[in-house]
Amino acid sequence: MKSFYSNYIFDFDGTIADLSIDWDECRAFVNKGCKEHQISNELSLSQKIIDLGKISHDYLDVIYQIETTKGAPKYTLIATTINFIKSLNKEIYIISHNHSKTIADILTKEGLINSCQKIIGINDINFAKPNSEPYQHIQPYIKLGSSLYIGDRETDRQFAESANLDFIFTNEII
Repeated sequence: MKSFYSNYIFDFDGTIADLSIDWDECRAFVNKGCKEHQISNELSLSQKIIDLGKISHDYLDVIYQIETTKGAPKYTLIATTINFIKSLNKEIYIISHNHSKTIADILTKEGLINSCQKIIGINDINFAKPNSEPYQHIQPYIKLGSSLYIGDRETDRQFAESANLDFIFTNEII
């Protein structure tokens, strides 16, 4: 698998690290903002965050604070993925529903930021996965050749399919 792909694109939370996020706080904050701005409650949490971010970046700043528990991220690295990334000996890319600053903070702290060519976070996109729009943001940075997206959720698999990427679940990394 390692020699087959030109590009390795990863999800973040649940794939590279498990973030300790207060999801109740996050949902309450997002749902309050959606109610105030008449954003449909039927949307996914990620799409609600994106739509609120279009209204004001202040919403995205609060999401960053929630993800990093007010500046000190609590997380556990996923050893299998970290070892796989180190064994690749090539640049990786990240497309995630986490804030790009959260991702960069953790990768920097863990000495992995230089392995990452480009991060596309929830603050960089207009449509949540499984929509393929996040992939369009990363395309200018990837090398010619085949690409593999690695994630932990069914929406990650659907995203890879919509972006015409090969896909494996995190637990399938050898």
